[in-house]
Amino acid sequence: YWELNFIPHLNIYRKDLVPAGLDVISYPKLDVKAVILSHVHMDHYGHIGFLDKEIPVVASPITLALLKGIQDMYSRGAGSEVIYFNEKVPEAKNPKILKSTGKSFGRNLISTIKCENNLSNYFWESAKKKGTIEEGSITSLEDTALPFSITPYEIDHSVYGANAYILEGDRTIAYTGDIRRHGKYEKQSNIFIQKARDAEILIIDGDSHQ
Repeated sequence: YWELNFIPHLNIYRKDLVPAGLDVISYPKLDVKAVILSHVHMDHYGHIGFLDKEIPVVASPITLALLKGIQDMYSRGAGSEVIYFNEKVPEAKNPKILKSTGKSFGRNLISTIKCENNLSNYFWESAKKKGTIEEGSITSLEDTALPFSITPYEIDHSVYGANAYILEGDRTIAYTGDIRRHGKYEKQSNIFIQKARDAEILIIDGDSHQ
């Protein structure tokens, strides 16, 4: 991924995935407070698994639960290890090949609303069956101290749990995710659009309206 420039050359990634001989210390190290995930489509979460485990992931509880289910059923590589990841080490004969140590680490998750205890337990249950896991934390936005506020908005999309967000700090940023103005949550999409009118910066991923 690094050699082919599939991901930016930044010092924000998991140490166990960095190829031998790659001088990541020379890359810019961003002060990433959180990753804000809009929904559970691969083109949105596909490379989160590369990120340092200390960077928390913000998403709706439905999105987090769906990601966990997808990850349990099949793996699409280290980039899709969003909820938890398997620690890797280089093989002795060929350091370019990484193998699992059998130990997993849970990521720090921030749900847009408070999760029930049984949902919290669900995130680490299957990983424990495969080996040992160092559980991550699960908190809600209202219980998390960030240097800016994040307001989630339920929106319509072709998958459950999709959110748009408005961030307020030095600037106000509206992020649409993939949004459409029809379907079951059409009304909620329109509420977000009205709220986003006052934003100084608008980030649009994809939209659909009829």
